[in-house]
Order: sequence, then C-alpha cells, then structure tokens
Amino acid sequence: MVVLDSIATDELDKSYKLANSYLKKAEYDKAILSYDSLIIQWDQLLNEEANESYYQNYYFIRIKKFQAKNRINKLLDDDIKIYFRLEDELKKNLSNNNLVIGGYYSTIAKYHSINLSDLNQSIAYSNKAINIFKSYGDRYLSLIGRECIEMGYAYRNVADYENAEKFFNRSIDVKQQISPVPVKDILYSQYAIAALYHNQQKYDKALELTLRIADDAEKHFATGHRFIVNSLDLISILYEEKGDKKKSLDFIK
Repeated sequence: MVVLDSIATDELDKSYKLANSYLKKAEYDKAILSYDSLIIQWDQLLNEEANESYYQNYYFIRIKKFQAKNRINKLLDDDIKIYFRLEDELKKNLSNNNLVIGGYYSTIAKYHSINLSDLNQSIAYSNKAINIFKSYGDRYLSLIGRECIEMGYAYRNVADYENAEKFFNRSIDVKQQISPVPVKDILYSQYAIAALYHNQQKYDKALELTLRIADDAEKHFATGHRFIVNSLDLISILYEEKGDKKKSLDFIK
C-alpha cells in the first residue's frame, strides 16, 4: 500500500504509528478505534485548511480503516456503500495520479475478487491502480508487483489457472527490476505458482518448484519461519499425492 508522505502534527504522527502498530499485531479492533480517532482529527484540520496533502492523509486513513474492518468481517452495508462512493470524492480533491487513488483502486479490486466474486470488476480496478503506479516510472515497482500477484489470485479464485500463472509470473518479472531485488517477495510469488500447479494436479512441476523454493527459503528466512514450514508441508503433500509416503514423512515438520 501507499505510505504517507508527511503527517501534519507530532500528535497525529504518534496516533498514526499507534494505529499501524495495532494493525501489524492483528489487534484489529484497537486499530479501527485508532483510525476513527485519526479521521476525526483530520476532519478538524480540513475544516481549518483544505489542501491536497491533508486530503491525501485523510483518505489514506479511511482506506486503512476499511481494510482493518474487512479483515475481521466488521464492514456494515453502509460502510461498503460509502466506501464505493468515495471514488468521485477522491477525484475531486486529489490530483489524477495521486498514489492514494491507486491504493483505493487496489482495495476495491481485492474486495470485488474476494467478497463479490466479480472477476471483471476486480481486474478493471487493478488495472486502474497499476496505471497510476506506472505514471511514477520505476519508483513504485513494488506496488505494481503486488497488484500483479493480487490479479493472479483473482484469476485463481475463478479457476482460470492460465491467467493466474501469467500474472504470478508477471509479478516476479516486475520485482526482479527492483534494486535490491526483494528475494522474499519473489519466493512468495513462486510459492503461489507451485500451489497453482498442485491445484491442477501437476505434481511433478509443483514438486520441482517447491523443492527449489524450500532450499532458497532457508537462506533468506529464519529457521521455523511460517513460509519454510508451509513450503515443507506442500512438499510432503506432493510426495504423498505421487504415492511416495516415505519421502512424504521426511518433510513433515
């Protein structure tokens, strides 16, 4: 997601960091309350002085609140209606290629995919987000790569495995252009492809890729990290699917 360029006051900065700390710790109820408080404070600032920087921060917080409520299924019908109507307001108060609009489109794309099972709208909004990110040149390749993998998941959710793999690979291509290369992020994209092969019962291709992923993961993740465990679990499952129970047991952690 997009990051704020600046915060108006030290008090708001502290409040924002506190809200984000709750979000990172998956304390979503506390995060939501903190974002509510921030929204009220930004409202007050906007009443005194309305400028694009303030609006950007204000809308960014509203996006974060929407994401937090969605994570714990606390979005009410009114929350969703108001959020979906926010696009016109964003266009009115922010410049055309403001990153916050790109972030908004990204959240709408994901909601269409996961909550509404609407692939066409999901892909349309993801493309809108990517177009904004691309307008900054190479500066936000990480956001483009992230959106590509979300598009891959959107296609996977409707069993369009060909397009899913295409966008998972596209996410890797984009991430490889970043300096330094985000190896961990690429491993996650590769794991998504391996899981896709498993879904299609392409066990040999899935196993070959997952063995390579697990080997690389040990160089970049701490021992016992969830990603390593998940990779080894998938290897175990794949060996069992192939009828090799002995090797399957070797990879159970």
